[in-house]
Amino acid sequence: MKYEKNEEETDMEEVGQLNEEAPIQVEEVPDCLLCRRKGKPLYESLTDRMFDAPGAWGFLECPACGLVWLNPRPQPRELLKTYKTYYTHGQKLRLSSCRQNLFHGLYAALPGFHGLAPGWIWKWAGKTMSWIPSWKEHAIIETMGLHASHGEKLLDVGCGDGGFLTTMSLAGWDVSGIEPDPIAARVAREKHPTSIIAHTLREANLADTSMDVVTMSHVIEHLPDPLQILRECRRILKPNGKLVVVTPNLGSQGHRIFRESWVPLEPPRHFYLFCCRTLSDCCRQAGFSVDSLRTSTRSATWVWAASKAIQRKGRFQREADFSWKLRFEGVCFQRREERARRNTPDAQAGEELALIARPNLYAPNQSPAI
Repeated sequence: MKYEKNEEETDMEEVGQLNEEAPIQVEEVPDCLLCRRKGKPLYESLTDRMFDAPGAWGFLECPACGLVWLNPRPQPRELLKTYKTYYTHGQKLRLSSCRQNLFHGLYAALPGFHGLAPGWIWKWAGKTMSWIPSWKEHAIIETMGLHASHGEKLLDVGCGDGGFLTTMSLAGWDVSGIEPDPIAARVAREKHPTSIIAHTLREANLADTSMDVVTMSHVIEHLPDPLQILRECRRILKPNGKLVVVTPNLGSQGHRIFRESWVPLEPPRHFYLFCCRTLSDCCRQAGFSVDSLRTSTRSATWVWAASKAIQRKGRFQREADFSWKLRFEGVCFQRREERARRNTPDAQAGEELALIARPNLYAPNQSPAI
């Protein structure tokens, strides 16, 4: 009788083969994605400061529009090597039922999410947390600024281990997810067996105007060609549909302070880094009209702690380096950054960009086969 490997064994074997410390094959990307100008060196000789992928990396900056991108970068067939110990693979990072209930109680304080809390104790605890502005902002960004739904279709591109799909499914959305990482996709399928529809948008082969909302939380910066994916998102969105994107903000106070030690640079996994202007330009070139674009200080505490560790010793380890001292410093930094963000001249100070856009019905759809 022939033995056939199950999906978990196949995935583990696939990633296990990547554990050899062979050099990552790279490609040069000298030109700006948005305006095709030659980039100028911004940072050079950076290493992977979080997950130990081999290689030395640099970033170029467009002198015309300000877009920043990784150069050289891993070739497409080499991408899995850069994710072999990524955080979406870690069992320890899965939320305990207690923490998950507390966060669902927090989300229940948002408009339309009232039924998400698993009981009155969690609802009361979450309501109390929501009185603290930083926790309310956490809830808004974690739910991508969306309200509850009655069966509308939501596609999460780069759904990771499926945590966001779980939350939005409980809030009434008809959820689907795309996840290229085989290990993260397997974890997500354990939670949502029928919702993880493909590894890529091309494989999904979704019908035109079939989705009400497409979300990308900390995904666009990982894409080799964000314009292609955004054009495909426009194709599958309904005319009144909504695109929601959250990504690191290159114009943040954290980047100004830490420069090459700023943790969201994250070479070699972050291919593109945006500021308000370049993210807007990218979406407009893909056929979207930007409804709103703001910055958020939600991740400022963590960004400070991780960037400080990188600045001091060249790398950051989540469990070892996230000390109470750095947490306290991070909270103080978050408060300073929030004050700056609320000050009109420096409204772009936050560590994350949060964008909402809709299909521009007057722009030609240029979606290629991806």
